[in-house]
Amino acid sequence: MVSITTAEQIDIYILSGQSNMDGRAFVNEIGAGDPLGLPQQGARIWYQNPAEPGTNQTTFSSNGWQILEPGYSIPFGFSGTLLTGRFGPEVSFASAIRDATGTQNQIGLIKVSKGGTSIQESIGEWHGDPNDNPGYLFSALVEQVGLALAALEADGDIGVIKGMIWHQGESDRNFSSYIAEFEELIEGVRSELGIPDLPFVAGELSQQMADNAAFNASLATFINAPSSVNLGLVLTDGLTTDNGNPNDLTHFDTVSQFELGQRYGAMLATLVDTPDTVLPTAFNVFRGVLLSGGLAEIADSDDTYMQLNPGFTLDSMESPVWLLFDAALANDSPAGLLFSIESSANTIGLERVIELYNFDTSSFEVLSQEMVSFNEESVSTVCPSGDLSRFVESGTGAVEARVGWNRVGFTLIFPWRVDVDQISWSASN
Repeated sequence: MVSITTAEQIDIYILSGQSNMDGRAFVNEIGAGDPLGLPQQGARIWYQNPAEPGTNQTTFSSNGWQILEPGYSIPFGFSGTLLTGRFGPEVSFASAIRDATGTQNQIGLIKVSKGGTSIQESIGEWHGDPNDNPGYLFSALVEQVGLALAALEADGDIGVIKGMIWHQGESDRNFSSYIAEFEELIEGVRSELGIPDLPFVAGELSQQMADNAAFNASLATFINAPSSVNLGLVLTDGLTTDNGNPNDLTHFDTVSQFELGQRYGAMLATLVDTPDTVLPTAFNVFRGVLLSGGLAEIADSDDTYMQLNPGFTLDSMESPVWLLFDAALANDSPAGLLFSIESSANTIGLERVIELYNFDTSSFEVLSQEMVSFNEESVSTVCPSGDLSRFVESGTGAVEARVGWNRVGFTLIFPWRVDVDQISWSASN
């Protein structure tokens, strides 16, 4: 049997800013049994809190991708190691963005943040013009995104950047040129990442501090302007800053940090392009015996099935069940493409092969080859890499998949049966 690794698409979100993005909420205040206080198996994080060049500061890093859990935050004066006793909006953001977008993909968070930092060009931290003395934090952000994506690719996966959230300004609330610098940072990030319309959401500063009112008002005016492109604003009304210090009106407390992450997720989801689900418009049983079912039965994951028995083959290399599925995408140059099949078999010893038609080579390209679950439905999703337009017919958006089932070992019964519950494509622009 040939072993083929199937790429998994990871939905990437970037988180940056100063202390309220880095997070000052307390891990020990998370309720016992709260799932947000535990490692989130469907999400991962790549974190860095960079040291300022030329100082004796320490760079704190997650050392690559890690399962998301509380503790990726460096409070002022901290000298230990990760994980710490603090966390930021990432913990609730990951689940919020997943729920809001409806994605089945893993969530990957790239978090580069540092407390007490400024966007002002003269200070050299978050200044975001890549061609004019960019700040060291801006440069670190761009570098870390590149490294994080490369690490996914090295593991055979694909990271697709979906959007960015930004919480910063406490150090610059009285800086008259903040909006100009902020606009430059947005343009700089989009330029460096090569995503000119990258969804970007910023958050208000705490409303508990009266001095933040003017800053929040100017931020809202800029983001809500008709000329703004793919920008969103998170309000902080009702959020509190009681972190054990009554004089601290800046840093959101544990309950409010959870709420802040949820608000970021809900707002960013309104800007993020969610994949269009496309169902087959036609199918053909190239080989095999169709027992029951058709397009209606494979349109939903509802335990109604297209059922097939094996057909006649001339040799053992041919698939005794071989199905062709056709569909049409709205866009013939998708940025992301997935093909999914939910199926099962009533025996062991079967292998399922998934192929997509390559319109450049006029042949099918094998993308997945794996053993089939016995009497248990499983979902197999293939996420091709490279130029995805090769799988989509130019001008028509037509796509075609071929799925075959082969006997590669001992089977419990003959004729065995394959049950197909759902077939779909997902395409993002």
